[in-house]
Amino acid sequence: MILGCLVALFGFSSIAVADSTRLREVLPTGATVFAESLPGTKLVSLQIIGSARGAQDTKATHGYRHLLEHLMARGFKEDSDKKLEVEGLYLRATTFRDTMQFRVDCYPSQAPIVIAVFQDMLAGLRATPERILKESQIIREEIALISESRKQNREVWTQAYGDARLDPLGDPDLIATATPKSLADLQRTHFCGANLVVTVTGNVKVDEGILLAKRIAASAPTYPAAELNWMEFSTPKAARVSSGEMTTIGIPVGGFQEPKTVARAAAAFALAGLAQGNVSFMPTLKHGLVSVTMLQNEQTRAAFSNSPAAALEVGRLQLRRWMQKQISEPGRDGALRGSLLSFAPFYRPEGFLDGVQELKLAQFTEAWEEFRKLWAN
Repeated sequence: MILGCLVALFGFSSIAVADSTRLREVLPTGATVFAESLPGTKLVSLQIIGSARGAQDTKATHGYRHLLEHLMARGFKEDSDKKLEVEGLYLRATTFRDTMQFRVDCYPSQAPIVIAVFQDMLAGLRATPERILKESQIIREEIALISESRKQNREVWTQAYGDARLDPLGDPDLIATATPKSLADLQRTHFCGANLVVTVTGNVKVDEGILLAKRIAASAPTYPAAELNWMEFSTPKAARVSSGEMTTIGIPVGGFQEPKTVARAAAAFALAGLAQGNVSFMPTLKHGLVSVTMLQNEQTRAAFSNSPAAALEVGRLQLRRWMQKQISEPGRDGALRGSLLSFAPFYRPEGFLDGVQELKLAQFTEAWEEFRKLWAN
């Protein structure tokens, strides 16, 4: 009954999938809106996720997406920061290989202000040669400050995929060559039709959250975008990078819920837990990577002396904790679910958790051995 009223009120002919705390709708434009009520939370997180399908970085445009993120964060009227700061709010803007995400966490009473900021961001782009040059310099400084572990992770991706999966930070020299038209075209592709996902999660009723998400989605480009496809790549390979006492090892993974992806993620989290390392793992539709950064010390060497059965229990525990943390806090929940919905409507964190629970020792052992051999080389 509620869904029927919403359709009648707003004129959307949509496909809806709901349970007691979540509602997902695919709008006639192809955009997806999602709302989830998280009991016990005080804040509501509003997010825009733009899929990079058809807009991925290439050698000729490496970093254009990162530049677009900077310009969109300012808003078409270039006053987004001021509007949010007055309310004590903060915009988080991030460019990943497969998505671009904008997020604001606020109290429910502040949602209309955030909606107005997001509507302004999607309304168009104010890009001038002077602004492009200034932002390219800011990005240059940003890249100069990245940590050693981030540098290693970038290099691991490069070894694994070559120029096919470029780091989203970009090349400052290339970024400076972007034109207002190229950026406007890029924005249309990134946030048009099926590439757009809007999530509202946290302290909100599901039906109200969907209405808020639809108000934001209605501001997105509506004219047809070019055919949107993911780039195809040659077969990636495992990679290892070392500098000083730090080493990062990475193994390619496929789709988020594929058994081999779950096994390799579990092995990576087990290794990080036993060796006090750090895991980098971002869900993808395909062509992903899970990596572990560790110190070359006795604790890391001892980690590999654990039996696969013992390591599996550590990996399961660490992976469950990680996933539960993602889906229990409004901002993380909206970011993860929005990313997954940008890949496929059936991708859900719960499906991944099911895979973790069902993971067989033989599957895990194969993944564990892949990491052990890569470390030993």
